[in-house]
Amino acid sequence: MNSAKELFSNIKDFILSVIPTAKVYLIGESLRESLLKRKPTAFEFFVETKDEETFGKLLPRLNVVCGNKQCKFYCGKKINADKELLTVNCLYIDINDILAGVDNVQSFNNGLRDFNKGVVKLTEKAKQSFDDSPYNVFTVLNALDLTDFYIDPNTAYFIFTKRAVFSKIEKRKIYNFLKDILKKNYPRKYVSFMNTFGISKELFGVNLIESPILNHLKYNDTYELFSVLFDNIELANLENFFVEKCGFLLKDVEQVLKITSLIREIVDESDEQLEKILSQVDKSRVVSMCRLLKAMNFKLLARNLRKQKVKLFAKTELCITASTIRNAFGISDPLEINNLLEMAKAKISVNAEFNDVSKILLYLNSERTKLCQDRDQMF
Repeated sequence: MNSAKELFSNIKDFILSVIPTAKVYLIGESLRESLLKRKPTAFEFFVETKDEETFGKLLPRLNVVCGNKQCKFYCGKKINADKELLTVNCLYIDINDILAGVDNVQSFNNGLRDFNKGVVKLTEKAKQSFDDSPYNVFTVLNALDLTDFYIDPNTAYFIFTKRAVFSKIEKRKIYNFLKDILKKNYPRKYVSFMNTFGISKELFGVNLIESPILNHLKYNDTYELFSVLFDNIELANLENFFVEKCGFLLKDVEQVLKITSLIREIVDESDEQLEKILSQVDKSRVVSMCRLLKAMNFKLLARNLRKQKVKLFAKTELCITASTIRNAFGISDPLEINNLLEMAKAKISVNAEFNDVSKILLYLNSERTKLCQDRDQMF
């Protein structure tokens, strides 16, 4: 907090040096996050001044004062919270109070009361504009992260009655939000709310699965997340679902379909199941597949799959050909070219990660150099 106080002090001193009558407040979500002992992604300030024109000229120079800290500034003759969507974000405190260590948080729209009660409500202004900005429902859901806050029943009912406007949400916003679910501590909670509000049914035609697996997946397991979320969609309809509803590319859909079908077919942890996975899963998805299997309590299968990873790579084609070697080293002797190919295969059989053109050529060049040194024939 010391570095934050130093930032606040610098901002205050800079603004007051030009507009002595101005008042500077820390506001909104950044204040809420600070009160929750969390690190805000950005600090938001409201500068209360009648000289708004002069403040507008100061903004470029304020960026220098903020340095590498992300800061947002709002200005007006009187502090307000018109931009806030949630009452718990309608909070503000004078920077002077922060610097003096005085807890004097104030609010609009009963924001402080709702914050203390841990209840999330939409402001009246947000409700009035909801039809034009239905993606604000994601703001409501995000406000629940890492807190014990709950959604006000009236707000929940209001969102449910507005479910028909969710079809206006851009596919990319839906896709990004669903990916961001994995950043949350408890992804199942968000899936549950999306079902309760009617978002899932309206957007996807089905309710999303609230699988315990969601709480174990890592952020990068995007494909597996969707495979699990939409487990109750018929495989025949899954490709169309991803393309039309979520804006996936076809190459992404193919991988999702493959992993989804593999997961559904696993019935035990036998060697037969392992061989089936090795023969079908993309080599770049082995680690993710192991993680997912472990989360589904197929721990032995996950462990064996990780051990047998080399087999999967060994089944892939060698990344170089005789022509590659001929052009790279300027040699034409078929026997020498074949020997180098065999050396490449032997290297990859031991270390599958070497199946890369640059890595293999560097390795072969090193080996040729050693052989030539042995024969005193450097090239």
